[in-house]
Amino acid sequence: MGQYDITVKYFAGKYPSAYIRLAVPDFAGTFRLLDKKLPQVEIEVDFLAEMQVGEETFTLHPDFQTRYDSNMRPRMLEYRVHIRRTYGKPVLSVVVWLTAEGYPGRGHNRWEEVVLGERQLVFEFREVCLWELNPEEYLARGEIALLPLIPLMGQQPSAEVLGRVVETASKIENVAEQADVLTGISVLGSLRYSRELIHSLIRREKMKESPIYQEIVQEGVLQGVVQAKRDDITKFLTERFERVPEEMVQAIESVEEIEELDRLIRAAARCASLEEFAAQMTEASAAGSSAR
Repeated sequence: MGQYDITVKYFAGKYPSAYIRLAVPDFAGTFRLLDKKLPQVEIEVDFLAEMQVGEETFTLHPDFQTRYDSNMRPRMLEYRVHIRRTYGKPVLSVVVWLTAEGYPGRGHNRWEEVVLGERQLVFEFREVCLWELNPEEYLARGEIALLPLIPLMGQQPSAEVLGRVVETASKIENVAEQADVLTGISVLGSLRYSRELIHSLIRREKMKESPIYQEIVQEGVLQGVVQAKRDDITKFLTERFERVPEEMVQAIESVEEIEELDRLIRAAARCASLEEFAAQMTEASAAGSSAR
């Protein structure tokens, strides 16, 4: 999932009203959280809430992106179709860009398709660019839920703002909540500030009580195990057959499941040739596709 996804999903789920107002600043109504898993396609989105504003009911879907992705228009449209089918309400689609990396400017959030002179599709999503928001305004609000996002606000990085955000978080009396917020600041702040600066402001032991921290550590350990097994397979094959084709190395790197990697380790030890091992790789690829 990645440390940034874990962090944003956690905070949006724990403090939904703050993240709703980030996507819909003038929101004045009621809401209820919805299941983020869309069963028809086994997709889990970042956040979903059913919103009630006056007589209007709709589903809010904000998606958080660390950097610009030119594929967001078709992706958000695909999400919208599945969300509409699952919950039966109109959808307000919002992309929250966490950094300006690669961002081409406004006007790239609309998708139209004209076929035989007919406008068959018009789709547009709302954009929230964090660097366009004023960090002072959000610091003044005092919402702890949004503290991890404030270091990403403003046109330029500000070590002074980062320090004030950490100072504010350090005053949270609830130890577990403080650990959550400091972990969020550490993870998301690394998108804009050096690890050295962040570590000088936030001690690791302050974060250990946070479920986000524990999940990130667990994922990192798991990914380390997976990569070690991939490396072992490549080294074993190189030792036996001298040279492993680059496409085979890439295929090994694409295997995610530990069980499949264990099977390939045994196959690397027993196969009589690289061709025989390639056949085993085909089985692993098929298994991974069916699992997904």
